[in-house]
Amino acid sequence: MFDTHIHKRIELVPTTVHQHEHRAPTDQSVQLLKEMETAAQKKLISVTRLDDNMLKAEWHRFRTPASPCNWLAIRVKINGSEHTMEMELPWAVETEDAVGDFVYRQVADRLSAILTSTIVAESRKTRVL
Repeated sequence: MFDTHIHKRIELVPTTVHQHEHRAPTDQSVQLLKEMETAAQKKLISVTRLDDNMLKAEWHRFRTPASPCNWLAIRVKINGSEHTMEMELPWAVETEDAVGDFVYRQVADRLSAILTSTIVAESRKTRVL
């Protein structure tokens, strides 16, 4: 009437599963990246300083670890107000005179935008414009 036979089931599949997680960068890896960037900026190609009565400037020519291009970081202080700008020097520029012309145009455009915005802000206070 009753089946007295005991059926044993044997599993040949492992019971532990190893899973690899792909995680976002940790604080330690971000810190390491920042240390590498600061070390790279210490290896500057050139540094130039300019002091005048109303204009003080300092620019650094350097390479980033991510690309072999030359970059230019410029910090300008005009009448007590400090402005920074970065620009990538194009590959097509071959001579130092061409680099100077390119930088001159870029800085002139950005400084004129800064000075114009200052003039407009001041004129709005006195209602000239």
